[in-house]
Amino acid sequence: MFQILIVEDDKELSQLFQKVLEKNGYQVKSASDGAQALEVLDKEYIDLIISDIMMPVMDGYELVSELRSAGYQIPVLMITAKGSFDDMRQGFLSGSDDYMVKPVNVNEMVLRVGALLRRAQILNEHKIVIGSTEFDYDAMTVTTDKESLVLPKKEFLLLYKLAASPGRTFTILVFANAQTGNIVLLAQNLIDRNWSVALRYFSPLLFFALGVAAAECIHMRYQKAQRIHWRQLVLAIEILLLFAVGFFPNEMDLLANAMVSFACAMQVQAFRKVNGYAFASTMCIGNLRSGMESLCAYGKTKDKKILRKSGNYFGIIFLFAVGAALGGHMIGYIGARTIWISCIILLISFLCMFIKEEKKEHPEIVQEEREIRENLQNIRKEAKDVEHILEDDIRSQIEK
Repeated sequence: MFQILIVEDDKELSQLFQKVLEKNGYQVKSASDGAQALEVLDKEYIDLIISDIMMPVMDGYELVSELRSAGYQIPVLMITAKGSFDDMRQGFLSGSDDYMVKPVNVNEMVLRVGALLRRAQILNEHKIVIGSTEFDYDAMTVTTDKESLVLPKKEFLLLYKLAASPGRTFTILVFANAQTGNIVLLAQNLIDRNWSVALRYFSPLLFFALGVAAAECIHMRYQKAQRIHWRQLVLAIEILLLFAVGFFPNEMDLLANAMVSFACAMQVQAFRKVNGYAFASTMCIGNLRSGMESLCAYGKTKDKKILRKSGNYFGIIFLFAVGAALGGHMIGYIGARTIWISCIILLISFLCMFIKEEKKEHPEIVQEEREIRENLQNIRKEAKDVEHILEDDIRSQIEK
């Protein structure tokens, strides 16, 4: 099945085109301007683009010129209200393959799409052949010589995209929860005057700062609350934010990233210690440094308490890695809704905190637990005494 990208800032028209194309057996992605379209192309394999001309941020002419200069040979059908010969001429010179003037007959549009796909020789042969290796998009297989491999969807689409764009260098937008990477990339794009890209790096930085401020405000206002701990309020907000992110479409990635950064900042600010040791819950560099520092200290002092401290840090890093692996695996099955797994874990933490608060409100529970432990210790001691007495009796019997 072929995938078509609609680049149109008119939502109603974009939805109309999408319904018509899906009815005719095509898969459809959408973007509201040229910049968003380039982002989609970095993530998805697209067979054909239907683009408007007059759009914010990056118009249709700029989009097609950017595609052709980057080595993309994707067929482009321009659909626009600009119907003069000069406009049409500029569209073809920029690299578009066909041109339609609004209002558009959607049935004619479908016919033109089919013709463009046939002309690109991909309608009947949805395959790429490089030397003795063949990539079959429909079967998601890679065949070389006599061996054929069926790959997972995510891995195959990445490989197919690279094979379909020889000579092209791909860049990946990274939004780290540890904001160092965002700061470096923001500065780099500001120097290169890539204002729209720089904005994408500034957004998570801003929301991370706001998340720290929000957590601190909650701490100051509710630190003496009786019924609920202020950290539970932080957890509740995190759960709601991350649950909402799971519903966001790809077109809202910028907002989704900002909200995740906000939630991570609240987490980092509210939960800064484990068993009395300072740690960071959403990043690993500080934990790795502290873990190695404690391990080296143990090598010198042989203090088991320091060794346990080191184990705490490496345990946190291990759980971080397990979470990353689980998320990477599950995203292939449930996509962005993988983030809901973290909501479940946070909810469990939220409920566990009630147990701790219950113990604070009812010290008799703690006293009972202490008495039970003491009784168990006494029972173990008495059992050892009985064991020694029996051993002595057995020895005396043997000696007789």
